[in-house]
Amino acid sequence: MKFYKVLFVASLLILTGCSLDDEADSTPPELTITGFNTSKEEVELVWELSKGADIIIEDLLVYRETFTDNSGRTFFELIESLPSSAKNYKDLNVPYLPKISYVVKVNYRLNTDDLSQTTLIESEPQVFSRVFPEFDQVPFQVSRDPADNNIYHILDRSGTAQLARYDGSFNRIIQRHELSQNFEYYDKFIFSGNKIVTGDLTGTISFIDKDTYNVDTQYTAELIDDFETFGIVGDRLYFVDDFSFDYIDLTSGETLKFGLGQGFKYFEVLENGTLLTLGSGPHTSGASIYEFGPDLDPVTGWDFSLTRTESTFPDQNLDGNDIDEFIVSWNNDRSQFVTGIEGRFFNIADLSPGPVLQNVTGKNYLSFLFHQNGDIYASVQKERMIHVFDGQTFELKQEIPTKLYPIFPMLTDNGLSCIGAYEQIEYWGYDYGYGSGFNSKCALETF
Repeated sequence: MKFYKVLFVASLLILTGCSLDDEADSTPPELTITGFNTSKEEVELVWELSKGADIIIEDLLVYRETFTDNSGRTFFELIESLPSSAKNYKDLNVPYLPKISYVVKVNYRLNTDDLSQTTLIESEPQVFSRVFPEFDQVPFQVSRDPADNNIYHILDRSGTAQLARYDGSFNRIIQRHELSQNFEYYDKFIFSGNKIVTGDLTGTISFIDKDTYNVDTQYTAELIDDFETFGIVGDRLYFVDDFSFDYIDLTSGETLKFGLGQGFKYFEVLENGTLLTLGSGPHTSGASIYEFGPDLDPVTGWDFSLTRTESTFPDQNLDGNDIDEFIVSWNNDRSQFVTGIEGRFFNIADLSPGPVLQNVTGKNYLSFLFHQNGDIYASVQKERMIHVFDGQTFELKQEIPTKLYPIFPMLTDNGLSCIGAYEQIEYWGYDYGYGSGFNSKCALETF
């Protein structure tokens, strides 16, 4: 009898053991995204991960897919490895791109001695899309409308040269006007009344209504070389062609060429009718002010005269990149302008030197913009940073981090925005490249 009892207990244990083995839980994991919250500064993913008890999670990984260069290639990068118990992830370093995709991946295996047999599952991609203005290349020029602080005019060179009208109230480009098929435009435009005046290297000058973007009138300059810098005095558009200072009669359309030996790379007509000229070379740079007279000069026989009254030569002994024709910004009352990568100020009354922003921070800059309160916004080269200087003391009062590499800061009623590059921009002055001839793709960033 005892023998049968022992046999019964042994059989029961064997059957029970088999039942426990049969009930081992090796249900594969299931990964479900339950939340996806997005903003400029933060993206959060929330998920549920269910699995059998005999499943071992080896890796819980978050990947981000972006387009980060001009080639259009997709970059898929691991941004975080998490403990298997994690239920969410916050990306606090969100790239400023129009489309970003996130995927959660899980590597798992059975609870066995074989560690090499792993299986991968992944979530459905979660896409963060947003719309903002983009530019295939760095624009030639960005200028605030003289009559409307919310409007900026942009000389774009995305495929063709275009004039683009940006409205800060809506954060979008509201108008475009194509200028040239080959974007061979001089790197600036000027305002004349309610017109924007553009000119290309071949001598085509267009007067464009700045509100409608319709061409009002157009002229063609007779050239020996290239149409370069230009300005308007009365009914004449003066321009530089190689070393010749000539003009177009805006009434008749006739070009009058005099061969006056002035190699201005930049000149600007000031409010009192004088001319500010800027020039730079490999080893030196300078600025001059000329008294301008649109009357017959009995000495030369020309029907205008230029007399230099102020100059930085020879006293200031400026280096080649101290003044830059492609980096020029004025303070609000136009008593000073700032130029060059160092942020060098000059007083317009006598061209005496003012502060140098690089002496404050040790940084090089790409462009400058003045707030209505006088503060100076400066885009820092090779850094995701905008510096704000006090307009009276020139002390650094704020550092504004950016997602893009800032180039052209803009201020509207909605605050600060900036055209920035996806890649680092470095510029060492006019001798190192023609204007803002950079190839990086850009976008308009808001704050």
